[in-house]
Amino acid sequence: MVFRERPNIIVISIIKKWSLSTRASEKDRQVTMVDFQLWKDGLAAHNDVTFISYPKLNHLFGEYSGDEVPFSKLVAVEYSQNTPVSDIVINDISEWIINNSR
Repeated sequence: MVFRERPNIIVISIIKKWSLSTRASEKDRQVTMVDFQLWKDGLAAHNDVTFISYPKLNHLFGEYSGDEVPFSKLVAVEYSQNTPVSDIVINDISEWIINNSR
């Protein structure tokens, strides 16, 4: 992944102009906590950013309740399980939108 290897300074420079809320799922195997940390590091000087991670959630912001599957089977197994987006995520995002609407 290019971003993981070398953060995109142009994207981060543009993003610094806006209020930003960044979410991460700690059980996400596609966008990892390493990626999340790169965003945190790249936006460390940003004065209007929120970072929240969810320990029990996967890439779809749902709670997968099966055994870990090989990466190649994520879509067929883990992502096909009915795991709605967590209410915690929906509420956090809703609250952020309400508090940051200008």
